[in-house]
Amino acid sequence: MFALCLQVLVVLAWMAHYAYPQPQQIPNRPETGNKPLEVKAGIQLLNIYSIDSRSESFEADLYFWASWQDPRAKEVFALPREENVTVSRETAWGADQKLWNPYLELNTSALASQDREVVTIYPTGKVEYGSRVVGQFKPPEGTMNFRMFPFDSHHLRIEVSSFVYTSDEIIFRPDSQLAQPEQLLFIYEKVHMQEWKIKGCRVVKQTEVFIGTDSDAVYSVIGFELDVVRKSAYYILRWVVPLALILILAWLALFTPVGRLDVQASTVSAAFLSLVALNFVIASDLPHCEYLTLFDHGLVVAYIAVLLIAIIIFGGAQIPESEAKQLFFRARISLPVLIGLLNLCGAILFSNEIPDRITIWIDFGIFTLWAVFVAKPLIFNWPKKGNE
Repeated sequence: MFALCLQVLVVLAWMAHYAYPQPQQIPNRPETGNKPLEVKAGIQLLNIYSIDSRSESFEADLYFWASWQDPRAKEVFALPREENVTVSRETAWGADQKLWNPYLELNTSALASQDREVVTIYPTGKVEYGSRVVGQFKPPEGTMNFRMFPFDSHHLRIEVSSFVYTSDEIIFRPDSQLAQPEQLLFIYEKVHMQEWKIKGCRVVKQTEVFIGTDSDAVYSVIGFELDVVRKSAYYILRWVVPLALILILAWLALFTPVGRLDVQASTVSAAFLSLVALNFVIASDLPHCEYLTLFDHGLVVAYIAVLLIAIIIFGGAQIPESEAKQLFFRARISLPVLIGLLNLCGAILFSNEIPDRITIWIDFGIFTLWAVFVAKPLIFNWPKKGNE
Protein backbone atom coordinates (compact mmCIF):
# COMPACT_ATOMS: atom_id res chain seq x y z
CA MET A 1 0.00 0.00 0.00
CA PHE A 2 2.83 2.37 0.89
CA ALA A 3 4.59 1.60 -2.39
CA LEU A 4 1.41 2.35 -4.34
CA CYS A 5 0.99 5.74 -2.63
CA LEU A 6 4.62 6.58 -3.33
CA GLN A 7 4.16 5.80 -7.03
CA VAL A 8 1.05 8.00 -7.19
CA LEU A 9 2.97 10.89 -5.60
CA VAL A 10 5.82 10.51 -8.14
CA VAL A 11 3.35 10.58 -11.05
CA LEU A 12 1.60 13.67 -9.67
CA ALA A 13 4.95 15.45 -9.18
CA TRP A 14 5.98 14.60 -12.73
CA MET A 15 2.68 15.94 -14.11
CA ALA A 16 3.00 19.15 -12.07
CA HIS A 17 6.53 19.69 -13.36
CA TYR A 18 5.46 19.66 -16.99
CA ALA A 19 2.16 21.42 -16.42
CA TYR A 20 3.94 24.38 -14.74
CA PRO A 21 7.38 24.87 -16.35
CA GLN A 22 10.11 26.13 -14.08
CA PRO A 23 11.74 29.53 -14.72
CA GLN A 24 14.37 29.22 -17.45
CA GLN A 25 18.03 29.95 -16.75
CA ILE A 26 19.28 32.28 -19.53
CA PRO A 27 22.93 31.49 -20.33
CA ASN A 28 25.33 34.21 -19.25
CA ARG A 29 28.11 35.68 -21.36
CA PRO A 30 31.09 33.27 -21.71
CA GLU A 31 33.72 33.86 -19.09
CA THR A 32 36.74 35.81 -20.39
CA GLY A 33 38.24 37.20 -17.20
CA ASN A 34 38.56 40.97 -17.20
CA LYS A 35 38.67 41.19 -21.00
CA PRO A 36 35.68 41.71 -23.29
CA LEU A 37 34.54 38.76 -25.39
CA GLU A 38 35.80 39.00 -28.97
CA VAL A 39 33.08 38.68 -31.63
CA LYS A 40 34.33 38.32 -35.20
CA ALA A 41 31.94 39.58 -37.87
CA GLY A 42 31.89 39.56 -41.66
CA ILE A 43 29.64 40.22 -44.64
CA GLN A 44 29.46 39.32 -48.31
CA LEU A 45 27.36 41.53 -50.56
CA LEU A 46 25.22 39.85 -53.20
CA ASN A 47 23.75 43.01 -54.69
CA ILE A 48 23.12 46.71 -54.09
CA TYR A 49 19.78 47.56 -55.63
CA SER A 50 19.48 51.31 -55.21
CA ILE A 51 20.96 54.39 -53.56
CA ASP A 52 18.29 56.81 -52.35
CA SER A 53 19.25 60.49 -52.28
CA ARG A 54 16.14 61.60 -50.39
CA SER A 55 16.73 59.38 -47.32
CA GLU A 56 20.51 59.07 -47.88
CA SER A 57 20.31 55.29 -47.64
CA PHE A 58 20.84 52.25 -49.86
CA GLU A 59 19.17 48.88 -50.33
CA ALA A 60 21.40 45.80 -50.23
CA ASP A 61 21.19 42.00 -50.25
CA LEU A 62 23.98 40.30 -48.29
CA TYR A 63 25.20 37.42 -46.18
CA PHE A 64 26.12 38.32 -42.60
CA TRP A 65 27.88 36.17 -40.04
CA ALA A 66 29.46 36.52 -36.61
CA SER A 67 31.33 34.04 -34.42
CA TRP A 68 32.64 33.80 -30.86
CA GLN A 69 34.00 31.19 -28.47
CA ASP A 70 31.62 29.55 -26.00
CA PRO A 71 32.90 26.14 -24.75
CA ARG A 72 29.54 25.46 -23.08
CA ALA A 73 27.80 25.20 -26.45
CA LYS A 74 29.32 21.84 -27.42
CA GLU A 75 28.15 20.38 -24.10
CA VAL A 76 24.58 21.60 -24.65
CA PHE A 77 24.32 19.66 -27.91
CA ALA A 78 26.69 16.80 -26.90
CA LEU A 79 28.78 17.12 -30.05
CA PRO A 80 30.97 14.26 -31.29
CA ARG A 81 34.69 15.01 -31.41
CA GLU A 82 34.96 16.07 -35.06
CA GLU A 83 31.42 17.04 -36.06
CA ASN A 84 29.46 20.26 -35.88
CA VAL A 85 25.75 20.86 -35.70
CA THR A 86 23.58 23.56 -37.30
CA VAL A 87 20.32 24.62 -35.70
CA SER A 88 17.76 27.30 -36.40
CA ARG A 89 17.72 30.61 -34.58
CA GLU A 90 14.53 29.56 -32.82
CA THR A 91 16.22 26.43 -31.44
CA ALA A 92 19.24 28.35 -30.16
CA TRP A 93 17.63 31.58 -28.94
CA GLY A 94 13.89 30.90 -28.91
CA ALA A 95 11.57 30.50 -25.94
CA ASP A 96 13.67 27.61 -24.64
CA GLN A 97 16.98 29.44 -25.03
CA LYS A 98 19.92 27.05 -25.05
CA LEU A 99 22.84 29.30 -25.98
CA TRP A 100 24.13 32.72 -25.01
CA ASN A 101 22.85 35.44 -27.35
CA PRO A 102 25.02 38.51 -28.14
CA TYR A 103 21.95 40.35 -29.52
CA LEU A 104 23.50 41.47 -32.79
CA GLU A 105 22.03 44.20 -34.97
CA LEU A 106 22.74 45.91 -38.29
CA ASN A 107 21.99 49.51 -39.28
CA THR A 108 19.00 48.38 -41.31
CA SER A 109 15.31 47.57 -41.29
CA ALA A 110 15.99 43.99 -42.39
CA LEU A 111 13.62 41.67 -44.22
CA ALA A 112 15.34 38.44 -43.18
CA SER A 113 13.02 35.58 -42.22
CA GLN A 114 13.55 32.84 -39.67
CA ASP A 115 14.49 30.24 -42.29
CA ARG A 116 17.37 32.50 -43.35
CA GLU A 117 19.02 32.49 -39.91
CA VAL A 118 21.05 29.59 -38.53
CA VAL A 119 23.46 28.97 -35.65
CA THR A 120 26.36 26.50 -36.06
CA ILE A 121 28.19 24.96 -33.10
CA TYR A 122 31.69 23.52 -33.65
CA PRO A 123 33.52 20.92 -31.52
CA THR A 124 36.15 23.57 -30.69
CA GLY A 125 33.52 25.60 -28.82
CA LYS A 126 33.11 28.12 -31.63
CA VAL A 127 29.57 29.39 -32.20
CA GLU A 128 28.72 31.03 -35.53
CA TYR A 129 25.56 32.88 -36.42
CA GLY A 130 24.74 33.30 -40.12
CA SER A 131 21.93 35.13 -41.89
CA ARG A 132 20.89 36.44 -45.27
CA VAL A 133 19.67 40.03 -44.97
CA VAL A 134 17.78 42.20 -47.44
CA GLY A 135 17.19 45.70 -46.11
CA GLN A 136 17.47 49.46 -46.38
CA PHE A 137 20.76 50.53 -44.78
CA LYS A 138 21.23 53.98 -43.26
CA PRO A 139 24.94 54.94 -43.08
CA PRO A 140 26.19 57.44 -40.48
CA GLU A 141 25.48 61.09 -41.24
CA GLY A 142 27.99 62.68 -43.61
CA THR A 143 29.08 59.48 -45.39
CA MET A 144 26.66 60.14 -48.29
CA ASN A 145 26.74 63.51 -50.05
CA PHE A 146 25.13 64.32 -53.40
CA ARG A 147 26.50 67.88 -53.77
CA MET A 148 28.80 66.92 -56.65
CA PHE A 149 26.05 65.16 -58.64
CA PRO A 150 26.54 63.81 -61.34
CA PHE A 151 30.21 63.45 -60.36
CA ASP A 152 29.48 62.34 -56.79
CA SER A 153 31.00 59.56 -54.70
CA HIS A 154 29.76 57.99 -51.48
CA HIS A 155 30.79 55.80 -48.56
CA LEU A 156 28.23 53.02 -48.09
CA ARG A 157 28.70 51.62 -44.60
CA ILE A 158 27.12 48.51 -43.08
CA GLU A 159 27.55 48.52 -39.31
CA VAL A 160 27.38 45.64 -36.83
CA SER A 161 26.89 46.13 -33.11
CA SER A 162 25.15 44.73 -30.05
CA PHE A 163 22.20 46.58 -28.56
CA VAL A 164 22.65 44.93 -25.13
CA TYR A 165 26.34 44.46 -24.33
CA THR A 166 28.73 47.42 -24.00
CA SER A 167 32.34 47.60 -25.19
CA ASP A 168 33.48 46.40 -21.75
CA GLU A 169 31.61 43.13 -22.33
CA ILE A 170 32.05 42.37 -26.05
CA ILE A 171 34.23 43.90 -28.75
CA PHE A 172 33.87 43.43 -32.50
CA ARG A 173 36.69 42.41 -34.84
CA PRO A 174 36.68 41.60 -38.57
CA ASP A 175 36.46 37.94 -39.45
CA SER A 176 39.83 36.25 -40.09
CA GLN A 177 39.15 36.00 -43.85
CA LEU A 178 38.59 39.80 -43.95
CA ALA A 179 41.45 40.84 -41.68
CA GLN A 180 43.83 41.95 -44.46
CA PRO A 181 43.13 44.79 -46.94
CA GLU A 182 43.69 42.52 -49.96
CA GLN A 183 41.01 40.13 -48.63
CA LEU A 184 38.27 42.77 -48.63
CA LEU A 185 37.57 42.16 -52.34
CA PHE A 186 35.59 39.13 -51.11
CA ILE A 187 32.96 41.50 -49.68
CA TYR A 188 31.89 43.07 -53.00
CA GLU A 189 33.24 40.82 -55.76
CA LYS A 190 29.72 39.60 -56.65
CA VAL A 191 28.21 43.09 -56.92
CA HIS A 192 27.67 44.62 -60.37
CA MET A 193 25.87 47.97 -60.63
CA GLN A 194 25.06 49.82 -63.85
CA GLU A 195 25.21 53.31 -62.41
CA TRP A 196 27.96 52.93 -59.81
CA LYS A 197 31.51 51.68 -59.66
CA ILE A 198 33.02 50.27 -56.46
CA LYS A 199 36.49 51.72 -55.90
CA GLY A 200 37.38 49.86 -52.71
CA CYS A 201 36.38 48.72 -49.25
CA ARG A 202 37.64 49.22 -45.71
CA VAL A 203 36.89 48.04 -42.19
CA VAL A 204 36.00 50.76 -39.68
CA LYS A 205 36.24 49.91 -35.97
CA GLN A 206 34.84 52.42 -33.52
CA THR A 207 32.73 52.94 -30.43
CA GLU A 208 29.44 54.79 -30.12
CA VAL A 209 28.11 56.55 -27.05
CA PHE A 210 24.41 56.41 -26.22
CA ILE A 211 23.03 58.71 -23.56
CA GLY A 212 21.13 56.83 -20.87
CA THR A 213 19.28 57.75 -17.71
CA ASP A 214 22.14 56.94 -15.35
CA SER A 215 25.32 57.13 -17.39
CA ASP A 216 26.48 57.14 -20.98
CA ALA A 217 26.86 53.62 -22.42
CA VAL A 218 29.68 52.92 -24.87
CA TYR A 219 29.15 50.16 -27.45
CA SER A 220 31.60 48.53 -29.82
CA VAL A 221 30.76 48.94 -33.52
CA ILE A 222 32.40 47.51 -36.62
CA GLY A 223 31.61 48.87 -40.06
CA PHE A 224 32.29 47.60 -43.58
CA GLU A 225 32.52 50.69 -45.79
CA LEU A 226 32.38 50.65 -49.60
CA ASP A 227 33.63 53.58 -51.69
CA VAL A 228 31.38 53.99 -54.73
CA VAL A 229 31.65 56.51 -57.60
CA ARG A 230 28.84 57.38 -59.99
CA LYS A 231 29.41 56.51 -63.65
CA SER A 232 28.89 59.97 -65.18
CA ALA A 233 29.00 59.19 -68.92
CA TYR A 234 25.19 58.80 -69.15
CA TYR A 235 24.57 62.15 -67.47
CA ILE A 236 27.18 63.93 -69.57
CA LEU A 237 25.69 62.69 -72.84
CA ARG A 238 22.01 63.00 -71.91
CA TRP A 239 22.05 66.08 -69.66
CA VAL A 240 25.25 68.15 -69.79
CA VAL A 241 25.70 68.12 -73.58
CA PRO A 242 22.07 69.16 -74.35
CA LEU A 243 22.36 71.90 -71.73
CA ALA A 244 25.52 73.20 -73.39
CA LEU A 245 23.87 73.13 -76.84
CA ILE A 246 20.91 75.13 -75.54
CA LEU A 247 23.27 77.76 -74.16
CA ILE A 248 25.14 77.91 -77.49
CA LEU A 249 21.79 78.42 -79.27
CA ALA A 250 20.95 81.38 -77.03
CA TRP A 251 24.48 82.77 -77.42
CA LEU A 252 24.17 82.71 -81.23
CA ALA A 253 21.39 85.31 -80.97
CA LEU A 254 24.11 87.86 -80.16
CA PHE A 255 25.74 87.22 -83.57
CA THR A 256 22.66 88.27 -85.56
CA PRO A 257 22.41 91.83 -86.98
CA VAL A 258 21.50 94.38 -84.33
CA GLY A 259 18.31 95.44 -86.09
CA ARG A 260 16.86 91.91 -86.42
CA LEU A 261 14.95 91.87 -83.14
CA ASP A 262 12.48 89.28 -84.46
CA VAL A 263 15.22 86.75 -85.18
CA GLN A 264 16.96 87.43 -81.91
CA ALA A 265 13.77 87.14 -79.86
CA SER A 266 12.68 83.89 -81.51
CA THR A 267 16.14 82.38 -81.01
CA VAL A 268 16.23 83.24 -77.30
CA SER A 269 12.63 82.06 -76.84
CA ALA A 270 13.45 78.71 -78.45
CA ALA A 271 16.49 78.34 -76.16
CA PHE A 272 14.44 79.18 -73.06
CA LEU A 273 11.65 76.74 -73.95
CA SER A 274 14.22 74.02 -74.65
CA LEU A 275 15.75 74.68 -71.25
CA VAL A 276 12.36 74.33 -69.54
CA ALA A 277 11.62 71.11 -71.46
CA LEU A 278 15.00 69.63 -70.47
CA ASN A 279 14.31 70.54 -66.84
CA PHE A 280 10.97 68.70 -66.91
CA VAL A 281 12.48 65.62 -68.54
CA ILE A 282 15.27 65.21 -66.00
CA ALA A 283 13.40 66.43 -62.91
CA SER A 284 12.39 62.93 -61.76
CA ASP A 285 15.99 61.69 -61.98
CA LEU A 286 17.57 64.57 -60.08
CA PRO A 287 18.56 63.86 -56.45
CA HIS A 288 15.87 65.06 -54.05
CA CYS A 289 18.09 66.84 -51.55
CA GLU A 290 17.61 69.77 -49.21
CA TYR A 291 20.73 71.36 -50.67
CA LEU A 292 21.85 72.35 -54.17
CA THR A 293 23.83 69.92 -56.30
CA LEU A 294 26.44 70.80 -58.89
CA PHE A 295 23.99 70.10 -61.72
CA ASP A 296 21.30 72.23 -60.02
CA HIS A 297 23.82 75.06 -59.92
CA GLY A 298 24.63 74.65 -63.62
CA LEU A 299 20.94 74.62 -64.48
CA VAL A 300 20.30 77.84 -62.56
CA VAL A 301 23.31 79.49 -64.24
CA ALA A 302 21.90 78.49 -67.64
CA TYR A 303 18.49 80.03 -66.86
CA ILE A 304 20.07 83.30 -65.73
CA ALA A 305 22.42 83.38 -68.75
CA VAL A 306 19.49 83.03 -71.18
CA LEU A 307 17.60 85.74 -69.28
CA LEU A 308 20.60 88.10 -69.50
CA ILE A 309 20.90 87.49 -73.24
CA ALA A 310 17.21 88.43 -73.61
CA ILE A 311 17.76 91.62 -71.58
CA ILE A 312 20.77 92.57 -73.73
CA ILE A 313 18.79 91.99 -76.95
CA PHE A 314 15.80 94.08 -75.88
CA GLY A 315 18.08 96.68 -74.33
CA GLY A 316 20.04 96.95 -77.57
CA ALA A 317 16.83 97.75 -79.42
CA GLN A 318 16.37 100.87 -77.28
CA ILE A 319 19.76 102.48 -77.96
CA PRO A 320 21.58 103.75 -81.08
CA GLU A 321 22.89 101.07 -83.43
CA SER A 322 26.57 101.90 -82.84
CA GLU A 323 26.21 101.47 -79.10
CA ALA A 324 24.10 98.32 -79.56
CA LYS A 325 26.87 96.77 -81.66
CA GLN A 326 29.40 97.53 -78.94
CA LEU A 327 27.04 96.03 -76.33
CA PHE A 328 26.53 92.86 -78.38
CA PHE A 329 30.27 92.53 -79.02
CA ARG A 330 31.15 92.75 -75.33
CA ALA A 331 28.38 90.29 -74.40
CA ARG A 332 29.21 87.60 -76.95
CA ILE A 333 32.92 87.74 -76.15
CA SER A 334 32.52 87.65 -72.37
CA LEU A 335 29.48 85.35 -71.97
CA PRO A 336 31.36 82.02 -72.48
CA VAL A 337 33.97 83.23 -69.97
CA LEU A 338 31.19 84.09 -67.50
CA ILE A 339 29.50 80.68 -67.75
CA GLY A 340 32.81 78.83 -67.52
CA LEU A 341 33.89 80.88 -64.50
CA LEU A 342 30.58 80.34 -62.68
CA ASN A 343 30.65 76.57 -63.21
CA LEU A 344 34.32 76.37 -62.18
CA CYS A 345 33.61 78.33 -58.99
CA GLY A 346 30.58 76.12 -58.36
CA ALA A 347 32.66 72.94 -58.68
CA ILE A 348 35.28 74.30 -56.25
CA LEU A 349 32.70 75.51 -53.72
CA PHE A 350 30.57 72.36 -53.87
CA SER A 351 33.56 70.03 -53.55
CA ASN A 352 34.54 71.89 -50.37
CA GLU A 353 30.94 71.75 -49.09
CA ILE A 354 30.59 75.54 -48.84
CA PRO A 355 27.05 76.51 -47.70
CA ASP A 356 24.58 77.29 -50.47
CA ARG A 357 24.00 80.87 -49.34
CA ILE A 358 27.69 81.70 -49.77
CA THR A 359 27.70 80.13 -53.24
CA ILE A 360 24.64 82.21 -54.20
CA TRP A 361 26.28 85.44 -53.03
CA ILE A 362 29.48 84.66 -54.95
CA ASP A 363 27.44 83.94 -58.10
CA PHE A 364 25.55 87.20 -57.61
CA GLY A 365 28.82 89.11 -57.33
CA ILE A 366 30.22 87.56 -60.51
CA PHE A 367 27.01 88.28 -62.44
CA THR A 368 27.07 91.89 -61.21
CA LEU A 369 30.69 92.44 -62.29
CA TRP A 370 29.93 90.95 -65.69
CA ALA A 371 26.88 93.19 -66.14
CA VAL A 372 28.95 96.27 -65.28
CA PHE A 373 31.64 95.21 -67.77
CA VAL A 374 29.16 94.62 -70.59
CA ALA A 375 27.19 97.82 -69.99
CA LYS A 376 30.27 99.94 -69.21
CA PRO A 377 30.04 102.17 -72.36
CA LEU A 378 26.41 102.92 -71.67
CA ILE A 379 27.03 103.68 -67.99
CA PHE A 380 29.89 106.07 -68.66
CA ASN A 381 28.13 107.80 -71.54
CA TRP A 382 24.87 108.26 -69.67
CA PRO A 383 25.72 111.58 -67.91
CA LYS A 384 27.08 112.99 -71.16
CA LYS A 385 23.81 112.15 -72.92
CA GLY A 386 21.87 113.77 -70.12
CA ASN A 387 23.84 117.04 -70.48
CA GLU A 388 23.25 117.13 -74.18
